[in-house]
Amino acid sequence: MMIMERIVTYGRMIKFSHSVFALPFAFSGAALAALEADISLVQVFWIAVAMVGARSAAMGFNRLVDRDMDAANPRTAARELPRGLISPGAVRVLIAISSLALIVAAWRLNPLCFALSPVALGIVFFYSYTKRFTWATQLFLGLALSLAPVGAWIAITGRLDAGILLLAGAVLAWVSGFDVIYACQEQGKNIHVWVDETRPRLQGARLTAWELMRAEVPMHLIADNAAGHLMRTGQVDVVVFGADRVAANGDVANKIGTYKIAVVARENGIPVYCVAPTSTVDLDLPDGDHIPIEERGPEEVVEVGSRPVAPADVPVYNPAFDITPHRYLTGIVTEEGICYPPF
Repeated sequence: MMIMERIVTYGRMIKFSHSVFALPFAFSGAALAALEADISLVQVFWIAVAMVGARSAAMGFNRLVDRDMDAANPRTAARELPRGLISPGAVRVLIAISSLALIVAAWRLNPLCFALSPVALGIVFFYSYTKRFTWATQLFLGLALSLAPVGAWIAITGRLDAGILLLAGAVLAWVSGFDVIYACQEQGKNIHVWVDETRPRLQGARLTAWELMRAEVPMHLIADNAAGHLMRTGQVDVVVFGADRVAANGDVANKIGTYKIAVVARENGIPVYCVAPTSTVDLDLPDGDHIPIEERGPEEVVEVGSRPVAPADVPVYNPAFDITPHRYLTGIVTEEGICYPPF
């Protein structure tokens, strides 16, 4: 029983369950690579070992170097290291074993993976120090996570191609989009996030909620249609959303439903901020009317988890994005600072 308790304690410290949920980052890269090269179950196994090893080493290292800060922060003082449930020496052993697991897995995959494994470890370890000297901590975290699809691609193909870097860039941008929330949390601000489910693809329920829970940010998941009620009853102080594209005049293209949220927020006197890296700004587009809107298949609307929820053959219109005119924005937050009207 003592052994099982120790295993659970170690797993809780490094949030092992989150390592399992992070595997899709790597498997997405492997799936793309399988379109160009043969893939075997043995390769999938070693990719999983490498991913879990890298993340366990990174989490252990992060907990180790942050132990004094965690002890001084009431939000994190109950973690395993500050409470003395695990010794620093034991964590060092865990980091070494996890790092070795990554290196061995990389060696079993191919020479390029093996050669790059120390680089990957260096990047994930360096992230733990970024919060000490830069506001761009989440960009480094996004960089660390973006290594997963790149590593899996190399594991299958044995080479590095420009195409997989697009997926890595998407991972980086998605993670860095939480930068404002994480910065508030690290500064000790009393924040709570209402997370829209984001129908029909449920990105809020499947991704945003998971990411905030992983970071221990107080949050509740809500149905999209509950947002207006929360605003009218005074339970929302600010609206924050990302962007897939920003036009030169400040119009924003984002997941469908963003425009409605911005309009209701303005009606209730609530500030609205778009948070996006400067790479999403397209100065060649004069306004949002020039941003093409993708229309997706009807199955996203008429099915939930492959289960039909609408009459057969019902006509469906399913735009993936909408445009929020710049007049509804209080500001656009980027890694370079905050841009206020006039944009």
